[in-house]
Amino acid sequence: MTTSAHNPGYAADLAALDRRGRTLSAAVEAALAGVVPDPTAVRACGRMLGLDKNLAWKLVNLAGAADIATVLSCLPGRRGWRKTIEAFAASACDPDLVEDLRTAVAAFDGEIATRGIDRTTLAAMAAGGLDSERSLTEFRRLREQAMLANAVLWGTEACISGATYLIVPSSDDDDQDLLDILSLSWRHGLHRTGPGPRCRVFMATSAYAVDDPDAVLGDPLSTDGPPRLIPELSSPTGARELHIHRQDGRSHIFLDGAGTSPTRPIDLVFAERLPRAAYIHARRDGELGTFGAAQHLPSRWAVLEVLVHRSIAWPESPEAATYSQITGPAPRNHWSDVQRLPMAEVVRSGSPVDLPDELRDHRERHRRILTFAAEWLDRSLAEFTAHQVVVPFPVLSSNLLLRWRLPAPSSRKKDDPPGDSRRGSTT
Repeated sequence: MTTSAHNPGYAADLAALDRRGRTLSAAVEAALAGVVPDPTAVRACGRMLGLDKNLAWKLVNLAGAADIATVLSCLPGRRGWRKTIEAFAASACDPDLVEDLRTAVAAFDGEIATRGIDRTTLAAMAAGGLDSERSLTEFRRLREQAMLANAVLWGTEACISGATYLIVPSSDDDDQDLLDILSLSWRHGLHRTGPGPRCRVFMATSAYAVDDPDAVLGDPLSTDGPPRLIPELSSPTGARELHIHRQDGRSHIFLDGAGTSPTRPIDLVFAERLPRAAYIHARRDGELGTFGAAQHLPSRWAVLEVLVHRSIAWPESPEAATYSQITGPAPRNHWSDVQRLPMAEVVRSGSPVDLPDELRDHRERHRRILTFAAEWLDRSLAEFTAHQVVVPFPVLSSNLLLRWRLPAPSSRKKDDPPGDSRRGSTT
């Protein structure tokens, strides 16, 4: 097994936010210095500005913040900022300093709004950006807290949200520049924890609306309907306990918990076979082969893996990346730098790759999924090289991706079409 150092680790693009944070910190520090003889004294700050101790503590620590992680950890809320600015305006503080503070607050809030990411997630991003064992622990702690809170809000939790892709040369003899994909979307330990709204289970590839819960059963790999539930890999009564409902559009399937009472955990595995769904070679400069899994269920673990047949000459080490979703799972491949979240987790490659030690109790079921998929393609599991990334407490409403830089073809006819932009990407 090999481990890829390809992904950027903690290096999310927080530079602009960090600059805004430093400007905000300096504005608070200047305003405090104009009012309080000792700007580091929390009690004096609260007394002279008429603010409660909690808000005064935030301002004092914000004034001395040396990095974006500290800024985010002591940032007042909207109501707190309103009280703060009103207090400075009513004090002996220079009006220009008050206006500088007002401008800095608006600019910082605008930087957050541009990203479409909540402050808790940003705090996790900033903690991850510090590249130390301590920051890694804090990063995961924040993600765990967010997952547990969302599990309460949604009344739903899964042990693992997984997506597996198997990539093989196209079975179409007319065009050997294309690849066939077999995708599996699987949930281990999915259950209701209490009352909550319907939960969305996104397919690993584009899915179709389901009119009838019975439609998920039957031929598991039909290409002219929804991804099919594989009974032999799922809990016996899973389709009945989590009633599948229709959802307009083609991107996901809704599962509605049976009632509001806690339920026992079940496993679900959906499969879909997509012929001629990806390219072997790039159709344009810098094109990526992208395979992903949207995180729309509170889950303790996210697993994304791509098994590439050894006859396909792609680089062995893909890049792993996570992006927040500002506008939902579509359009595909439109990832902005400000949406990128940090990742401490790296890609593991091998033939095959087991789940990590923390998930050893799920290894047997996971291996059954891989074996089923390979056999359906009339292949042996040993013919594939697996690339896997495992993320604890994935951020809700994010996309976890594995991406390859597609190689350019050795030659191409001038009249070759540029290709369908959807191909080479499944999210």
